[in-house]
Amino acid sequence: MPVQITIIGLGQIGASIGLGLAGQSEKIKRVGHDKRIEIARQAESSGAVDETHINLPRSIEGSDVIILAVPLDQVEETLKYIAPDLKPDCVILDTSPVKQALLAKLSTLIPDTSHYIGFVPSFSPRYLLSSDAGITGAHKDLFKQGLFAIVAPQGAPSAAIQLAADLTGMLGADHLFIEPAELDSQMAALHLLPQITASLLLNMTVEQPGWREGKKLASRPYSWSTFNAATLESAEALAQAAIQNRQNLLRVLDTFIDQLTNLRSLIASEQLDPLTAAIQTAVKHQSEWWKERTAGSWPADDITPRPEMPTTSSWLTNFFGFGPRKKK
Repeated sequence: MPVQITIIGLGQIGASIGLGLAGQSEKIKRVGHDKRIEIARQAESSGAVDETHINLPRSIEGSDVIILAVPLDQVEETLKYIAPDLKPDCVILDTSPVKQALLAKLSTLIPDTSHYIGFVPSFSPRYLLSSDAGITGAHKDLFKQGLFAIVAPQGAPSAAIQLAADLTGMLGADHLFIEPAELDSQMAALHLLPQITASLLLNMTVEQPGWREGKKLASRPYSWSTFNAATLESAEALAQAAIQNRQNLLRVLDTFIDQLTNLRSLIASEQLDPLTAAIQTAVKHQSEWWKERTAGSWPADDITPRPEMPTTSSWLTNFFGFGPRKKK
């Protein structure tokens, strides 16, 4: 009997996971749910899922794995709603970008017979500059040569952790085991700050008297700098992520403000050489990162040793028939 994987939230991430798992109907049954009926129907017609259910409890009935691909502001509400209907030993994989605040409440959100694992994606290099969003931006190879950060709460079963790692491989991605505090620290700078600064730049320029002419002059630099605001799933999700991860974000914002202050000082005092050097350094850093990121190749000293994984047969191995099943 195939493993049932239910994907809740059929936007770009959820639908792409479904597309990446297509073609394995003998081993996997993909069930989908989205509160937007038209999106659910579109996901099913595109082959991202095998079937959809408008009723959320019905969609997770009998599910071995549930993938939460909803905006952060919907995660707690969704977990509470599905908790009474979770199958024992069900693994919940959550793609939202902030973890510590959620993990602190986890025991009140789901029963201890279910297992929560953070499952935060980083896209394939092929789509880093794509403006696609939502289900229209779903691709079967969205995560190919990308990465999933796997965040395991204390006490999470080794088999549930290994299941998450196995699933990344099926999607063509690598995986990185990371502590919740480290993930939140990284996401403050790499995920939240770019989106917030893009929003601020838009508000600063659009609300100025000169915007009537400025919007006609705005070109590639402005477009690229404000791109992150255009791909937001919801303002509420970003605002909640900022509040939940406020200590890290405030630290990052303070550092960013210091950088802006130093830059302002160089410009105000007409220090051409130091200003040029600062910009050249930034260009060099971006070029080096882009080359490594698009190639998926990292220097040996940048690779963090992974924790030794347990030798227990993974749940996916057992479920998908690649090895003998073990009795519980």
